[in-house]
Amino acid sequence: MLPLVESWAGCPACAVETPRRALHVVRNRKAALVAGPYYAVIGCDRCGLVYMSPRPTPEALDRFYVDDERDGWTVRHDEAGAAAKGEKKAQLAVRALAPILAVAQRGRALDIGCGAGDMLNVLKHAGWETVGIEPHAALAAIAARDHRLVAEIPSDSSFGVIIIHHVLEHVLSPRDLLRAARAAAVDGAHLLVGVPAFEDAAVSGKIARACGPIHINGFTWAALRNTVSMAGWRVVSPPAAPVMSGRHILYAVADTPHPPEPGALGAAIDVLRQYGRRLDRAGEFVPSTV
Repeated sequence: MLPLVESWAGCPACAVETPRRALHVVRNRKAALVAGPYYAVIGCDRCGLVYMSPRPTPEALDRFYVDDERDGWTVRHDEAGAAAKGEKKAQLAVRALAPILAVAQRGRALDIGCGAGDMLNVLKHAGWETVGIEPHAALAAIAARDHRLVAEIPSDSSFGVIIIHHVLEHVLSPRDLLRAARAAAVDGAHLLVGVPAFEDAAVSGKIARACGPIHINGFTWAALRNTVSMAGWRVVSPPAAPVMSGRHILYAVADTPHPPEPGALGAAIDVLRQYGRRLDRAGEFVPSTV
């Protein structure tokens, strides 16, 4: 096997090459995207993002999410699986979109990583013209029954609502994706972003879900706010929005880029400190008995 080589490109959220620091080393239990027995959790001092190192290659991501990769995506995201979770996902979509639909004027909506179309279904029912992007063929086929699907983010600045739900944790550059979404938005457009909450690792012990071989970027609430605002969106969520079932839901409107709020990495360091205190001598997480 060839040795792993880390290119050490800039931070995936702010593109700054320094300063950054290694925060934690984790056993690699899911080597679908990267090889090696361990990976490091890296933190950006400027914006607070944490991310996995070594990073997967674009080719590895394509194989996992786009190709018919039976050991990865397809086996858990086929049509039968989508149908089984349909009711619960539909209810979550209604709840997540309610704050936007209460204030936004109907127009065009884009869901980047739309899956089977749960979010788009809610918007279409409310009178929106719906467009989706979904790399996985099985899910795209379901969504395409009711919505227009495109291969990449349009650049015609015509969308009044843009959704990026459980996507930013999977991509090599959240910064580039959010900037492309901003270019596709009309002035004052609404953005909904959902990601797994990095804070949940201190409670659940699921460190790989917070940041690992599948969720290659980890977001505390502070880091998520910075990532979105640096890309040209003004966050309108409450300053201390609660974690919802282990995830963050953030709302923003199209604006101009803003510098990151300082000190965001401290939140991730606190999470990892709490997580580390609950590891036994074998390195396994000990759940709370309270």
